[in-house]
Amino acid sequence: MATDDVLSSAQMSRPARRSNSSAYAPGRRPATPPPEPALLDLDFDKGGLAQVRATVAAYASTLAAGEVVDDLLLVVNELCGNAIRHGGGPGRLLMWANRHQLTFRVTDYGPGMPEAEVQGLELPDLQTAGGRGIWIARRLADLRIDTGPFGTTVTATMPLA
Repeated sequence: MATDDVLSSAQMSRPARRSNSSAYAPGRRPATPPPEPALLDLDFDKGGLAQVRATVAAYASTLAAGEVVDDLLLVVNELCGNAIRHGGGPGRLLMWANRHQLTFRVTDYGPGMPEAEVQGLELPDLQTAGGRGIWIARRLADLRIDTGPFGTTVTATMPLA
């Protein structure tokens, strides 16, 4: 299937979920984590991305199955890849779960994301290489983006059903 066919299919079959994205404001901190300890707390870099995916897959498969796990892995891969590519290299992934939803947070230490509140709302030009990670993530999860000059944290929430 051609790339534009895959993207069209994704856009039609999975409209963007409502997003709680917010841009950095001076003095603002990223959203606080859920009260329970994180199920996963992983530092990663380019060389460790495959291990992050394998670890997330192992944990996620104990909580859900099929398309839910596939979607989760795709979102984690895109957000961690963005942290490496655009956020200066290393990052951190935290993941929580309850009976109804999975929440994970990817943090990088880069220069921040310009215009975070509108990133990924529109499908990027198909002639442009890359630039689809946040767009894909918004179709599969509710996203909140907290960004500033010392890094970006993307919190994604996905239903387990």
